Amino acid sequence: VGFQPKFKILVSFYQVAATLGPVYGVRLHEDFTRWTGFMDAISLDLLGLTYPDACIGSMQKRLLVAGLWPFIALLIGGAVLACHA
Repeated sequence: VGFQPKFKILVSFYQVAATLGPVYGVRLHEDFTRWTGFMDAISLDLLGLTYPDACIGSMQKRLLVAGLWPFIALLIGGAVLACHA
């Protein structure tokens, strides 16, 4: 088996393991989660760093904002580059 399938399995496991605690209140043994600490450091949850979840509104609004902010940031960055070019 090549690198890509192994990497996909690794990322999928991290996504499931990372949501077990906050969503279901389940904690995996440390042997399974020891290596996931560095993934939390590169998380793109900038909204969670700036605003508490309750300030944004309902879960639907939070998901919408969390899903769209990278695209909006790219559009703004592209517009700034186009203006200065």
